[in-house]
Amino acid sequence: MKPFDLEKALQGEPVKLHNGCKAYIVYRVPDKYYDYPEHSYPLVGFSLTRDGKLANNGLTWTIDGEFNLTVDFSPTDIVGMWD
Repeated sequence: MKPFDLEKALQGEPVKLHNGCKAYIVYRVPDKYYDYPEHSYPLVGFSLTRDGKLANNGLTWTIDGEFNLTVDFSPTDIVGMWD
């Protein structure tokens, strides 16, 4: 699996989630809209089911691809680029 590449993901390449599903990052909210950018979730996108249907829209991630900073593991964390 290829490592997560934010620039490629923002150009439309799919990412792989910890649960094995495919997701897309649609846009990045600029840091200027956050008081604490290091604790923000500026990446916004959606995930697909294994058969290609919309699973979850409106997902948000940190710049590093974490879905939830308060837990060590989330099924919707980004783990790399989709192969």
